[in-house]
Parts: sequence; structure tokens; C-alpha cells
Amino acid sequence: MEPTKAVLVILPKGQYYEKAHNLLQDKKTYQQLSKDPTSKYTARLTKLLQGLQKSGELSLEQYRRLYPSATDVPKFYRLSKVHKRDVPLRPTVASRGSLMCETARFVADILTPLVGKTEHCIANSADLVKKLSKFPRLFTSVPVKGSIDIIRRRLQDDNSLQQRTNLSVEHICDLLSCYLNTTYFTFEGQFCQQTEGAAMGSPVSPIVANLFMEDFQEKAWRRSTLLHDTGAATWTTP
Repeated sequence: MEPTKAVLVILPKGQYYEKAHNLLQDKKTYQQLSKDPTSKYTARLTKLLQGLQKSGELSLEQYRRLYPSATDVPKFYRLSKVHKRDVPLRPTVASRGSLMCETARFVADILTPLVGKTEHCIANSADLVKKLSKFPRLFTSVPVKGSIDIIRRRLQDDNSLQQRTNLSVEHICDLLSCYLNTTYFTFEGQFCQQTEGAAMGSPVSPIVANLFMEDFQEKAWRRSTLLHDTGAATWTTP
């Protein structure tokens, strides 16, 4: 295994914060909040967990683990994409110690075995990259409702699900939906809400993004026509 290569990026402070503020101006992805929503989201998650524990789908131990006792507000920070022109910033939300932290880990453990089970793979990676260029920021581009629908279908087809959890498919999706719709953070003293996509920085977000892209890949493959003389794929408009 090759050693990890660390890169130190030095940007003027003003430029760094200007890039971050520009990211948050995307009204399709973020909105400013007038106050801290932690108590509201804590009540929402608690109600959901209490119902699952009462029905027997969550053990008392699991309920205590997932109960939102942590009160740290997630923090928004930026990682530089040094491999891209003009060094844009990758939006990241540090959620460790926040109310949804343990729930995200719990759901991630359930969903992880679903990843990597696609029937086809794309041979022409250059063409795939071109077709996926409309997703410049994959995590925040992932549609929440569409991703949950994809995951619901995957869970319904998973014969080993009951070996990992007592939760029903719908209740797993309820927990996932609660997490994906509780993405808020602070930046420079301002509370903000991410209104679409999954936040980078959570253990469940890469899984959601992967499952969405695997579904996208499968659908694209079905619409493609194989060129037998080259083995490449010709893409047709959906």
C-alpha cells in the first residue's frame, strides 16, 4: 500500500472565506436559518426512536445508543480541490458529536452491504466522466427523495437484511430520511440548512451517493447500444 500523500494548501484568508460564502449562495442547496434548529430536530428524532423501541424493532441498548444526547452543532468547513482549476472548495460538514451522528453510523452499517452489487460496469470511463459532468458536486447533487426510493428497492431485494437488523424497510428509510433532512450547520455564526443532497463528512453520505450513481449507471447502460467491433458503448438520450 502506498503511503498517504498529504498536500498543504495555502490560500489568502479573504479568498478562502470568499469561496466559502460563494458556495453558500447556492439557493438550491442551502438556506439561512433564523435560529438554532437543534431542539426541533432532537424532538423529531427522539419521537421516531421511541416508536421503534416501543414496537420492538430497536432494542433498549440500540435506543440508548441512538438517543440524541449530543448537542454539538455541526460545523461547515471547506477542503481545497487542488486537482481542479482555480482550486475550488469542497463543502464538508463536521457532524461528530452532533445529534444525528450515531444514527448516521447505525444506518450506514445497515446500508453498506448494498453497495457494489450492480450487474454491469462501464468500460469507457472517459465517456462516463463526460456524461457525469453535470454533477460537479456529487454529494450535494444527489436527490434526496430519489435516492431514498432507490435504497428502498435495494433493501426490499436484500435477502440478508434480517440478519443485520430488526427494522423494517420502511423504518430504515424513515431513519435515513430523518438524517438527510436534518443537515444543518453553522458558519461564521450563521445557522444554515442544506436543502438538497447529502452532506460530505457523514458515514452514510458516501453510501447514498454510491447507490444513487450505481442506479444511474444501470439505467444508462440499459439505454446504451454496444458496438461489437470496438466493445465501446454508444449513449442514447434517455
